Amino acid sequence: MIAGAAGRSQGAALAGAVGALAGFVVLGPIAVRPAAAVLGAPIAALRGIGGRLARDNALRNPRRTAATASALMVGVAVATMFTVIGASLKASATQGVQRTLTADLVVYQPGYGGSAGLAGFSPRLAANLGRLPSVGVAAGLSRGSVLLDGQAQTIAAADPGPIGSVLNLGVSAGSLGAVDAGSFAVSAQAAADQHWRIGTEVPVVYPDGSRGDLRVAAIFDHPDITGDYLFAAAGWAPHAGQPLDSMVLIKLKPGAGLGAARAAVTAATAAAGQPRVQDQAQYRASASGGVNTVLGLVYVMLALAIVIALMGVANTLSLSIHERTRELGLLRALGQTRAQVRGMIRWESVIIAVFGTAGGVILGTFLGWAVVRSSSRAALGVFAAPPLQLVLFLVLGAVTGIVAGIRPARRAARLNMISAIASA
Repeated sequence: MIAGAAGRSQGAALAGAVGALAGFVVLGPIAVRPAAAVLGAPIAALRGIGGRLARDNALRNPRRTAATASALMVGVAVATMFTVIGASLKASATQGVQRTLTADLVVYQPGYGGSAGLAGFSPRLAANLGRLPSVGVAAGLSRGSVLLDGQAQTIAAADPGPIGSVLNLGVSAGSLGAVDAGSFAVSAQAAADQHWRIGTEVPVVYPDGSRGDLRVAAIFDHPDITGDYLFAAAGWAPHAGQPLDSMVLIKLKPGAGLGAARAAVTAATAAAGQPRVQDQAQYRASASGGVNTVLGLVYVMLALAIVIALMGVANTLSLSIHERTRELGLLRALGQTRAQVRGMIRWESVIIAVFGTAGGVILGTFLGWAVVRSSSRAALGVFAAPPLQLVLFLVLGAVTGIVAGIRPARRAARLNMISAIASA
């Protein structure tokens, strides 16, 4: 997995992830003894003899403890992995917009999750907004699909002059001003993947069936808003059928008030379907908003898997109590109270649940790191592991361990002492 992440190979990273998951499950019994000893130490110190017995019971059968915790570990690992990937997506989107967007206002029709959708408006809107007293530059940005060198690609199209005033594309070779109807700009990553350089002629097939060759005129490092391919509007419009701008990026004149300018732009765009008009901070928040929606759906499905895993913890504890019936009867005969029996079983359940949860958090964080590091796209350029959410997983693991142990603990406390001692 590390090799896949270092080499940015998602196939190798996926194979490594499967291997890591299998390794965690297979080597679980070996990890149980040191992990349960560490996790059970504070319980033994704070809960006395009941805590020590709970820790020793978890250590007694490492295979059973590991098998019980493995289902919970897998569920938590998947939840953690998606949490890490989601946090990385949001961090990458925030960083990308922050380093690329120099416009003061963004006008767009929101799509799924709040980000810019496919719906758009006439290019005349950008021209009309550019005539407002407070607006210095209004650059429209449209999107479409073409075949570049035989491969389907999504492209952005804009007037190269104004777009350079509202976006910092980080041009590293060539010149954005050189992009015209016969040339285009490409991101550094895409250029490296295709072995293109300045002056390379690339065959293109437009949506209307027209064919031609475009020259690489500029290579840029920040594709976060435009994507990997930027065409000149003059070259794209004749082949686009009905050209539409997906967004308009606005740079205000020096000294113009943001609030007043935003109100003027909002009023001027009312006839265009009342699109969103946002400043930089608001657009950054919207760009990462769709991740929360997807994560919410994932968490609902994973919660069901974790509930099933906790039912397995409860069932395993119930079987363990059945096997230890005589032992429990002897403990009661030696003076252990019903409350102490319940506490011992509950704390044993907590140790098992926290062991599975901690293993899942560690494994899931590692898997998320591998996915982020193996991605070559700007959408996953930043690794971020949210500490508060990961700690919350551990706390929920302890709480659910208590819940899973309630029924087995009650059953153990209700055992008849004489009958339990007499059992074979």
